[in-house]
Amino acid sequence: PKALAEKGLLAPVISQKTECAYIYSNYKENFQTLSCVDLARGVNTKLDEQVTEIIKIRNDDGAVIYSKAYETGKADYYFANAKTPNPQTVATAVNTKAIEEKGIASFDASDDFSRIAYIGGFDTATMKGALYTMSVINDYAGSEMRISDDAYSCDVSADGAVVRFATGYNPDFNTVNLVSYLNSTTLALSNGVAVGAFTFDKLGEYAIYAKDVNTENVVGSIESVNKKAKIKQIDDGVSAYGLKKDGTVLLLKRSTEGEVQKTTLYKTKVSGGKVKLIDEEVGKVLSY
Repeated sequence: PKALAEKGLLAPVISQKTECAYIYSNYKENFQTLSCVDLARGVNTKLDEQVTEIIKIRNDDGAVIYSKAYETGKADYYFANAKTPNPQTVATAVNTKAIEEKGIASFDASDDFSRIAYIGGFDTATMKGALYTMSVINDYAGSEMRISDDAYSCDVSADGAVVRFATGYNPDFNTVNLVSYLNSTTLALSNGVAVGAFTFDKLGEYAIYAKDVNTENVVGSIESVNKKAKIKQIDDGVSAYGLKKDGTVLLLKRSTEGEVQKTTLYKTKVSGGKVKLIDEEVGKVLSY
């Protein structure tokens, strides 16, 4: 046995594709050192110090984005290549408290790290912040571009071509509007979308969401919108939905007959089409 790191607060992230692992060590005063270890040779390459946690690993496992918290609930994010460490700032003043407590996506990156998007200075009183985007070319971060002053959450497609975000939070109706940013152009996708009930696909082709939610019995209408802002009605009276990678949408419906509650599961496509029955008397959907 050979010790590769000591006193790490968080568990290491072991690569699924290469003989390496991202390992924490030297924990002290809420910070730790982040290293990339070649498991075959036992070589430890230090990436940075005073690190809080890993945010995302690149799809080839060869680079990492991590955070450095500098005050309660806020952090800056950095990028580093595993072989040639040269830490670069890719996001500043990210409200990590909003991410943890409210589940708001204030940061995202494409699978190959070519495009970064983040919300800086998110204010939980107004539920908005400034949305920035940045390109990373040959492992060097470019200049950030401010594309909105009113962003609620953000998403980057897998290839980095499309940035989509929610804006215009309405506290009276608990809704937002969905917008896309493609080729330096913003396009309104849909308005009046229920907060916490919208999902972006990984390819950047569709978003699916709930509208007109009845808070008493928690049902709403489900719609999808493509990147050209063409909206399609999926179904109504839906209690919950899930979007699979292949574009299949699962729909859960609840109804009451006397004192008996009936739960039924259906499926359809995010692009629209006939809704098909999967099963009745469903107790719980374990995974979408």
